[in-house]
Amino acid sequence: KMTTGLSYLEYRLYTLLLVGFVAGALLLLEWFMRHYNILPYAFRCFKVERRRIFCFGTDITLHQLGKNVRKEAKMCLRLTLVVAFAYVWEQLVIETSVTTAGTRPEEQCENGMDCFQAPLSFDTLLANADAAIDCSKVQELNLSQSSFVNCLKFRNPNIIELLAQGAITYSLVLLNLRAYELLTWLALRARWVECLYYFVAIVYVIAVVILFLVGALGQFVNSFLAFATMFEFAALLKIAAWSACYIRQLKKLHIFLAQGNSIDNNHHNEETSLPPPMKDNRPGPGSQAEKQPLTAGEGGGG
Repeated sequence: KMTTGLSYLEYRLYTLLLVGFVAGALLLLEWFMRHYNILPYAFRCFKVERRRIFCFGTDITLHQLGKNVRKEAKMCLRLTLVVAFAYVWEQLVIETSVTTAGTRPEEQCENGMDCFQAPLSFDTLLANADAAIDCSKVQELNLSQSSFVNCLKFRNPNIIELLAQGAITYSLVLLNLRAYELLTWLALRARWVECLYYFVAIVYVIAVVILFLVGALGQFVNSFLAFATMFEFAALLKIAAWSACYIRQLKKLHIFLAQGNSIDNNHHNEETSLPPPMKDNRPGPGSQAEKQPLTAGEGGGG
């Protein structure tokens, strides 16, 4: 199939448009989150009752721990927005595919994609060292093990594909939001689940770094959407673990304050239930009863 013939720099400029769209969408989301309480509309675990906001039945309105819970939920919204834009870009605008370890991009060339070869090093990120690959001679291409091939192609979706991808994007957003709720709920049920999140996230990040350093990451992640989802997984585990930790501390704080108020109320009730002190009605020295003389009937003997 014929390719577009665009250079890798031109594809980078188009990718810069994606960054601009994502940045604009994030700014719009920040404005909405600053002026409106959108968490109860995005998550089922957040509820507003009597002008107070609750998360899994815990009041998170005023205390700093409650503000931290809301911050983590808002971070989940930001990650979900980035992944949703990455999916829309991948499925409706530009299709990407990455191959490493000397693999020829034969299937990509058959699909009419523009392919570019570059060495797998940090200098590739800073310099425009990507060389275009002639797909008509892809069988004669010799690739080293330390190089990678990045293939791109513009998509031309029809109205049916637009509707289908729009529905899938909506489902992807709901999946991310419900995953946050489920992971947080599980971490609240058992403390060891929260520790498991930390362990899995740390091992996952270490594995990604090792695969990147040895040049084998492209065998598992071969598109822009896959890269975005890869980073979101560890971030979602961290967000759920921190949210559960904050909510658990808030519950302990509310129990402590409730016990303190109960003790104060009992002490106040005991003070109010005591009888008032009795008045001493005996005449004191110098009173009128002492000054009056005794009558004959009141006297003692004769």
